[in-house]
Amino acid sequence: MRIIVLVLIQIYSFFCLSALLPQKVIGQNDFIFVNLPATNIPIEYRNYVDAIGRTNYGCTVTHLGHGIAVTAGHCFEAKSEVTRNKGCRFAKVSWGYRQGQNFNHQSQCENIISMQKSRTADFAILKISNPPKAFIPFDLVQLPQIGDELTLFSHPNGQPLQWSQYCLLEWPRWGSVPAEKMNYFCDTEGGSSGAVILSTLHHRIVGIHNGGFAEVNYGTYLLEPVLNQELLQVVRRFRKLKSSPAEID
Repeated sequence: MRIIVLVLIQIYSFFCLSALLPQKVIGQNDFIFVNLPATNIPIEYRNYVDAIGRTNYGCTVTHLGHGIAVTAGHCFEAKSEVTRNKGCRFAKVSWGYRQGQNFNHQSQCENIISMQKSRTADFAILKISNPPKAFIPFDLVQLPQIGDELTLFSHPNGQPLQWSQYCLLEWPRWGSVPAEKMNYFCDTEGGSSGAVILSTLHHRIVGIHNGGFAEVNYGTYLLEPVLNQELLQVVRRFRKLKSSPAEID
């Protein structure tokens, strides 16, 4: 009887917490649950879905290749100054969580290579064990322009992977968001933090989702100076450059 009561309390607490999470669906809800074979999303993103995971405490994580992953810095309580080489074995990442499948395997967070949560940057670069084979390429060269089309995938409220469909990079006209941040209307919810923002021009990562308000969602540009330099150092360390310094594969 005691076990049943504890379970009911946990369920009640979960739903109360979910109700208190900031809702950042702007206008019509555009979320689409990604099915198990990923056949209900554009073909150019189907190979990406297994590179997107969920931490055991709710944030979205993306694998860049060779066991390097990114998420939001606030997911690890990052400070305003860059922190490097911090342990994170308390964190696990579940991959392949979609409708019809809880997950296909798990990774252990081994080390936070670097992280920061400042006025202009909110990121964490992780080293993980047992990474997925899938990865998503990123762009450290081309700055997205106002009006460019974006998209993102995340685990809103810890649910199976969902696609936010498309939105545009907006001019930063909201006082609640620093002008240096990306502004967009792609839907997100609690748990979407750390999801990567993709450009539909070249299908590469151009930013990391951080949060949102009633009027707009926002994220960190990959070309934000600190994040850019931290990622470049990781790329140089692996010495796996191709035609541009934008891939670890």
